[in-house]
Amino acid sequence: WAVYIGDYTTDVAAFKAAHALREAGECASFSLGVVDAESPPDVAAYASGTVSSISEVEAFLAWVLSKLSASST
Repeated sequence: WAVYIGDYTTDVAAFKAAHALREAGECASFSLGVVDAESPPDVAAYASGTVSSISEVEAFLAWVLSKLSASST
């Protein structure tokens, strides 16, 4: 699994790369864009999903960890 979290135009290339890896079947990937009123439009356009704050990123990561912990039991 590859997870990439970003909030700016410079992160869009990584979002695209994660998508390409997923489409090629090379690995599972998910890109999370942190988007607010000032975010460049490409962040939301190329992210697999979006959140609107750092606290939502923390909640997403806690959810991922809970799923990983549950799958290892």
